[in-house]
Amino acid sequence: MPKRVDKADAAKLFRQLRIKRRIPFATLLDAMARYGRQFTPLGAEDPKFAVGPARWLRGEKWSDEPPASDQPLSHPSHITPSNPTGRVISRLTGGLD
Repeated sequence: MPKRVDKADAAKLFRQLRIKRRIPFATLLDAMARYGRQFTPLGAEDPKFAVGPARWLRGEKWSDEPPASDQPLSHPSHITPSNPTGRVISRLTGGLD
């Protein structure tokens, strides 16, 4: 995610989606990565227009159709508790699937 705001609120929403709504971890992670790529130097959008992670989760943006130019990610098997991304996700969600 391009913005690092409302992290506690986003973590709470993420856990709720995973537990109460049973949204698959891979679905959320792939959608977050797609959204983040939109704001990279090669992406098409200006980072100042990015929404924060809590707003993104509340808006159910993971269910938006990806841009036609975006290729879906493979299963995020490269994210493990031993790498930095995996440690952050584990801390926020209570563990990796």
